[in-house]
Amino acid sequence: MESMKREPQPMTTPLVHETAYAMLRRYLGPPARVIDLGAGEGAFTARLVQDGFSVVPVGINASRYCVPGISLQVIDLNEPFADRLGRESWDACVALEVVEHLKSPFHFIQECRSLLRRNGYLVLSTPNVESLPSRMVFLWNGRLRFFAPDEMEGHHVYPCFG
Repeated sequence: MESMKREPQPMTTPLVHETAYAMLRRYLGPPARVIDLGAGEGAFTARLVQDGFSVVPVGINASRYCVPGISLQVIDLNEPFADRLGRESWDACVALEVVEHLKSPFHFIQECRSLLRRNGYLVLSTPNVESLPSRMVFLWNGRLRFFAPDEMEGHHVYPCFG
């Protein structure tokens, strides 16, 4: 039986992808070199490649990744990773809804910085734990929105405050 190929699905918050994409188009444009950290299924990688960007996707779970013809670099972003990916060789690092999954966001951002060329861009997003809906959840339940054990399969470990 031939296995069914599946298409990568964009995140459940499509505005995150749209905003990141618009920023890359505005400030860089193709054929800029972009590293997609925490690529997930590869939807954002596929979109950038289709538009002519040079993209390397990085993730920890190769079984979820489903972009044909573009290899996923399997790397744990909790560990040092800049040397493996090429210091000062990227026009942009993209990390959409990734940093909250990591043990040390500060280490992660330092590693991202060392990947970027001079005047490179870091495009980063994380759930807004200070938004009104998040504050209401906290007042009602005494926990942060998106950080309860039953949400996101308990994978969110580090809320980022402004």
